[in-house]
Amino acid sequence: MRTSDMITVFCSWSGTATDGPWSEQVLTMLKPLAAQNLIALWEGGPPATETAAAQERAQALARSALFLVLLSPDYLAAPERVAELEQVWRRHAGGELVLIPVVLRACAWRESAVGDLTPLPVDGQALASRDDPEEGLRQVERGLRCALGSLLFARLRQRDASAAELLRFCSCLAPAPIPESLLTEGLARPSHPLAALAADHSALMVTLAALEADGLLTRDPQSGNLQVHELVREALTEHLPAEELTAWQPLAIEALVTAYPGQQPEHWPLYEALLPHALHCAAWIAREPALQTAPAASLLEQAGTYLRQHGRYQEAVPLFERALSIREQVLGPEHAETATSLYDLAFVYRFAGRSSEALPLLERALSIREQALGPAHPLTVTTLESLAFLHMSTGRLTTAFPLLERLAPLAEQVFGPSNPKTLSALNTLALCYERLDRLPEACTLFERALALCEQAHQSPPSLMATLLHNLALLYRRLGHTTESLALLERALAVCEQTFGPSDRRAATTLYNLALLYRDLGRREEALPLLERALGRREEALPLLERALAIYERAAGSNHPLTRQVRETYRQFQPAED
Repeated sequence: MRTSDMITVFCSWSGTATDGPWSEQVLTMLKPLAAQNLIALWEGGPPATETAAAQERAQALARSALFLVLLSPDYLAAPERVAELEQVWRRHAGGELVLIPVVLRACAWRESAVGDLTPLPVDGQALASRDDPEEGLRQVERGLRCALGSLLFARLRQRDASAAELLRFCSCLAPAPIPESLLTEGLARPSHPLAALAADHSALMVTLAALEADGLLTRDPQSGNLQVHELVREALTEHLPAEELTAWQPLAIEALVTAYPGQQPEHWPLYEALLPHALHCAAWIAREPALQTAPAASLLEQAGTYLRQHGRYQEAVPLFERALSIREQVLGPEHAETATSLYDLAFVYRFAGRSSEALPLLERALSIREQALGPAHPLTVTTLESLAFLHMSTGRLTTAFPLLERLAPLAEQVFGPSNPKTLSALNTLALCYERLDRLPEACTLFERALALCEQAHQSPPSLMATLLHNLALLYRRLGHTTESLALLERALAVCEQTFGPSDRRAATTLYNLALLYRDLGRREEALPLLERALGRREEALPLLERALAIYERAAGSNHPLTRQVRETYRQFQPAED
């Protein structure tokens, strides 16, 4: 910060040995700020006897913007100190400086010139008389930091109102680095006076550089992330009038919604930086009914979607719940965006082990989308798919079956016969047939899905491996061992090429292939495969044990994912001959 812009802090104390240790502790709080060139600290200790020293003291006092008086019996007993304090109080009353009394030792400070001011500590109890002096010193530090931050901001506002408003906007966000795109992409669009500054990149960079030169924020040259100096942020957040904060909160919400980069993985690093600010706003939204608007619901959806994509389901649940509540009230229970919130909340409920609560939400979402978008809309088909899969995964086969029968032709109509969504629907319907012991129909569907997958130009290898493996196991049940063997060998090749030879899917296919060799009497070929499969199991078993423990603790022993991990763990156990 330029020397002329620094806040001069004049600290006046008695200069006695009794007050010395306490005065030093207060001064210690201010010295780091002086080292950062945010303040110029003048220590007014013992009375000046030399003319030059007295003049220097008077000049420092004239420059000061903050007068800190450290009160004690020794201070109030010194006539020259009391006279100086009365002079400073008149300047404070005239708005020329800020006067802050700090009570070091018990004294009659209420009868002094500062008796009508709020002291530090705020209860007026002297530091030396407290049962916990450290807590009193913490109160003093908080009070001084807020006062200095307010002075720095007031000085900035006098010099550059736009820069001050930009700093105020940044200060109302979370105490975390702020991505520059939140200004250039988010703040530049809402109808607010700051939008013009944010949209003018050159002007914005000049303003940020000036704020950085003043020490009020820092800008990472690599990422462009901004960090408001904690002194200013604390002052503005703790002492910002409620009506002003209410005015800034909707702007922050709208800017974050506008700056949302999308759900694609390449945008995740940016949204990871935006997430603390989105969650900061989410806390406002939860407390303030006036903030529960359509943009607020969109922000909650965005943050919840990011958390869901990263498996943080428990954190996503309250965001999606709040978004649904807002949309039901603001947009109505049958609105298309309400259906989106229903679907997203159902998704995280399922993976948080709350499938029974997910079911009615998906049913509502499906009903809304069928009415609003029609049965053949991609979102409607996706919702039908999720509902059918939920019934399937929780063992309600008779309920899932008619939904899957509807889903397969709809997916083919909407996405095309070779689309992964269509093939996945056919695979699941075939599994349902198989579990209902309708094996010929399951076989026909598996064969059709595999043929379509083979015809497609870019089918996901994981889907190809799944279809080969599932059809192979069904062939084995039907006694078609030769066909089963060929498919398992193909599935193993796909798994090893796609996922690597140590992947669990490759090991599971190896294991089933070895068992089939054994059933065919080809034990010499089966044994090396079993050794390979079981060797991988020795590495996989500890990891699966850990995963199973985590799922049982987080989602419960009956959650579909817990059961799936438990079944995988069982498959990796050494086979009984």
